[in-house]
Amino acid sequence: MRRPRSLLWILACVLGLQGLTHAADEPPYDFPYKNGLYGTVSGTLVLTRMKFDVPGEKKMKLKVPGMRKDLEIRAVIQDQRAPVVMLLQGLGGKAKSNSARIWLKWFAEAGCHAFTFDSTFAPTFISTSRHGVSGNMRAEAGLAVAAAQTFMQLPELQGKVEKVGVVGMSYGGIQALTVGRLCTEGKVPFQIAAIQSYSPPVNMATTGSIVDRWYRQDRWNYKLSELAGELLSHNPVARDEEIPFSDSMLRATIAALFRMSLAETIDRNDSIYRLKLLPEESRQSYAEAWGFSKFIKDMVIPYWQPRLKLADPRELVTSLELAKLMRDQPHTTEVIEAVDDPFNDPAELAAVRKLRFPCRLTVLPTGGHLGYIGHPWIRANLMKLFKAPVVAVAAAPVPVVVKASPVARPKLKPAVPKVQATATKSEDRYAVIAMFAGAFRCGDKALVETALAEADRHPDYLFKTIGWIDLVAEIAARSGAEIQPLLLDYLARHAHRLDATARERVQKVLPGVNLASYQDEKLIAAWNTDSSGVDDATKALAKAVEAKDYPTARAYLQLIGKKGKLKLLAAAATVLNTEDKALNQAALAVFKPHAEILEANVESPKRCLIWWRLYGRRKLAEHLRTGP
Repeated sequence: MRRPRSLLWILACVLGLQGLTHAADEPPYDFPYKNGLYGTVSGTLVLTRMKFDVPGEKKMKLKVPGMRKDLEIRAVIQDQRAPVVMLLQGLGGKAKSNSARIWLKWFAEAGCHAFTFDSTFAPTFISTSRHGVSGNMRAEAGLAVAAAQTFMQLPELQGKVEKVGVVGMSYGGIQALTVGRLCTEGKVPFQIAAIQSYSPPVNMATTGSIVDRWYRQDRWNYKLSELAGELLSHNPVARDEEIPFSDSMLRATIAALFRMSLAETIDRNDSIYRLKLLPEESRQSYAEAWGFSKFIKDMVIPYWQPRLKLADPRELVTSLELAKLMRDQPHTTEVIEAVDDPFNDPAELAAVRKLRFPCRLTVLPTGGHLGYIGHPWIRANLMKLFKAPVVAVAAAPVPVVVKASPVARPKLKPAVPKVQATATKSEDRYAVIAMFAGAFRCGDKALVETALAEADRHPDYLFKTIGWIDLVAEIAARSGAEIQPLLLDYLARHAHRLDATARERVQKVLPGVNLASYQDEKLIAAWNTDSSGVDDATKALAKAVEAKDYPTARAYLQLIGKKGKLKLLAAAATVLNTEDKALNQAALAVFKPHAEILEANVESPKRCLIWWRLYGRRKLAEHLRTGP
């Protein structure tokens, strides 16, 4: 099956005590989404579609010591003396991508020399460097330092280098901090003036396990072609309430992209270093089945442990924990994390925020994982790379918490869209679903009722759109007591449209809710508790009998027999003598468990009816008055 390569392109992008508002000369941080998953995807979708030029951009090749082949870079070299900035990409990131070039453009416009290259985790870098299996961050950071030194030794840069800065994102953020660690150890042959690390994983092992879990639990709920078709054509919505995708679908997309990129790296390492861990045929498919944890356990550690003589092989990963890296940084390093980054465990980030380090930690309230990459606030912060205040060695800076700019938005109350059963374009479908999601999330009961009534008019239209059922289930799980029953009723009414896999997904989101029996459970609960319960049950049975809908009447009786209170025997007695013999027997079955305490005659439906008319009503009333 052909893979959606443009989706892999997106992956390159995706991979506090003191509050500060923005300075007068700084744009506000007004990232529009609070959902970190959607923020991750939507922010990069916008960036992917941007068209821009990088002033002075050129492709170059560097002969970097320690690399087998020339390293291809994208660079900007100014005519005057200026700082040099090395940009390190996220896992699998490419130098030609907009996620790399947008920051290259900003530094070029600021008058800096700047360069970037493919991620050290990408297959292209593996083929170029031949430094050993990917995942030895210390070795990869050393190669990045060698690349920077080689770049500064170019004839065009002689006498033009003012100072050097390093900026990394995601995996490249960890790499930038590892360069910082090398600086404090005195193992960098030139002075690095400043480092910025954007969205480095708080704990690489945790991040790997999170994405592996998404792959197991969410990826196989959807076809890859479905995910590509829907998300690549999606225009990001204006606000969280209108998000037309379930979290499960967003997790599935991110996990699929991560795993595909990881599989390419696994395949290339296995091939180049002749590890023979993959079969000769269907190598990519086998590699995709590995996951990050298996990659570290079965490929990275066995390769590097004997070469590095590691007493604890886990050191390759544990040494990259953010808390440990930040302890080993120069004072001019800054780490930028978003609270809602879905690649982090919130508890682990919270623990890091309580610590004090020699460098600065900046905490963003939203942004997902690099979803903020093109935001004006980020540009302003990048331009401060060489202006960060130097902190005295004895002072441990308090984490800086960037406050989201207040957004004066009225409470969302969208008009309920009219479902067009003939619409086929995914953009049109998701525009409608986004409006439905807004109605469901706004908390207005009347509006939700109107939206569900409209949704019921053309259920095929909605249920043929992937992720619809997951979206409704997730909103139901988060809704209050007024809205949740309406959504559960809707799901239960359409339970017959769900296959076994879809029902399992709903069950995970709504544990304890059985859609197949939800309406029955609600019905029997009302009959059992309402003062009119006996009359309501009697009317429901009479209506079914009148319509000759005997299966429904029998289902009501089975419900009364299993979970009905004793008072509902009065309703069952009304159908002991109908023209449907099976229904009469079902009514008799309701009485049999209580025959002894009521002294009932349950030899046949007719005898039971006679008993009921002569003695039964009185016996039942007495028992209800005196019974427990």
